Amino acid sequence: MFVHIYYDKSIYNSHEQTIHENIAKVAMLLRENREIPPALAYIKQNFITELRNENDGVTTYQTNRQALDEYLLMKGVRILVSDLEKDAVSAYQAYFERNEVEYAFNLFKQRLSGSRFRVSSNQSLEGKAFVQFIATSIAIMLRRRLKLAMEKNSKLKLPYDSERVVIDKLDSIIQTKFELGSYFSEVTCGLKEMLEAMQIPVPSESPDNQDIDEDELADSVDEKEKEIESIEALSDYCRLN
Repeated sequence: MFVHIYYDKSIYNSHEQTIHENIAKVAMLLRENREIPPALAYIKQNFITELRNENDGVTTYQTNRQALDEYLLMKGVRILVSDLEKDAVSAYQAYFERNEVEYAFNLFKQRLSGSRFRVSSNQSLEGKAFVQFIATSIAIMLRRRLKLAMEKNSKLKLPYDSERVVIDKLDSIIQTKFELGSYFSEVTCGLKEMLEAMQIPVPSESPDNQDIDEDELADSVDEKEKEIESIEALSDYCRLN
C-alpha cells in the first residue's frame, strides 16, 4: 500500500475564509440579539467566547483562537491511498482526472438540470447537452496540452491542475483594433516560453492588415448582394408589366 500526503494551500484558504465569515456573521447576530440559525449553532458553541464586563454589564464577543487554530490545523491536507501507484505525482494526476470527470457529471446534472431537462424543444435539448460536452472536452484537451508542455520544457513550472492559472496568464494578452488593422500587446518572456511549449503561435506585436482584407471582402460581398437584389427587382417589374 502507498500513502501519499499532499498539502493544498488553496483548500486551506477556502476553509479559513469560510470559517472567518461565519464567525463574523454569528458575532453580529449575537450583538443584535437575533436568533442564531441552526446551521451556525456550532460556530457559537466552539469558536466564540462571551466576555461580560462586571462594571457596566456590557457583553462582548471574541474569537476563540485556540479552537480556531485546532480547526484549521489539518485543513488543506489531502491523503491518497493506492495499492498500485508508487509515484506521488502520478497518483495525484489520476485522482485529479477522476475528480474532474465527477465534477463534469455533477455540473451536467445540477447546473444544466441533466436529470430533468427544462427545454421547450428537441433542438434546445441537443444544444444544451452539446455545449456542456464541448466545454468539458476543451478543458480535458487543455490539461493534456499543459502536461505535454511541461514534459517538453522542464523549466515550465506549473501545477498539474493549473488551467485557471494559464487562462489568467493568457488573458493578459490584449488585441487592439483600429481603422487600418490590429496589433497585440507585448508577450513577456515567460508567457512566450509557455505558448511555444504548448505549440501555440505567439501573437505578433506588429500591426496586422488581415482586418483590412476582411473588410474589403465584406464590402465586395455587400456590393454583389445589392447588385443581385436590383436585378431581381427589375426582373419582377418586367414580369408584372
